[in-house]
This record gives sequence, structure tokens and C-alpha cells, in this order.
Amino acid sequence: MQEICIKVGYGAAYPGEAHNYRTVKFIGRELASVTTYDEAEHKDDRGTDYTLYQTRKGKLLLHVFRWTRWQGERSEAWYELFDNLSEIKDKYPDVPHQLFNEAAEKLGEDWVEFLDV
Repeated sequence: MQEICIKVGYGAAYPGEAHNYRTVKFIGRELASVTTYDEAEHKDDRGTDYTLYQTRKGKLLLHVFRWTRWQGERSEAWYELFDNLSEIKDKYPDVPHQLFNEAAEKLGEDWVEFLDV
């Protein structure tokens, strides 16, 4: 475990405009990260970075950074705490399975979808 710093808040929409990011620190370890790209002409214009951490007290912290390189649009970043991977998947169903697979492996868990049929 180590001290981790993440930024949360909003970025500037135009050059010269002030951003509204603040730094949040905690003790934990990174479990997994993945980047998705929005459908656009260029794949690197907009995207979302998902990074999942395990905190010192065993909680899961999901840091989400939705970024854009388009003038007039704001990037934004936030985090949420969860007790388990299923809670994250329920709230963020579009997060790629890769994030859950990597995190489950580091946590020593199986990431299997159970169908109650």
C-alpha cells in the first residue's frame, strides 16, 4: 500500500480559463485501469479513464476521469467508494469487463456472472 493522489473536479473549457480540480489523497493500491474512447473521427478526442483502487480499509475506490480535447467542453473527474465489484458493475454497467477481470485477479476472486435462472 502507498499514498495515492487523484484529481477530482472540472477542467477548463477554454484556454486561459481556470480549472476546478482538487487533489484527494488516500492509502491504497491500484488494482486495474482501462481507458475507453468515444466514437469520434479521431479516437483520441474524447474518452474515459477508469482506475480502480483498494483502500487501506479494504474499500474499492473507482476514480473516473472523462476527458476531452475539444475546446468548449470540460473534462471532469470524480471518485466513488464501493464494498465489492458487483456494486460497481451495477452502477457503471458500461465499464469494460477488463477492469473487473484484472481487479478480481489481484483480489484473489473469481469474476463470474451468476445467472439466477
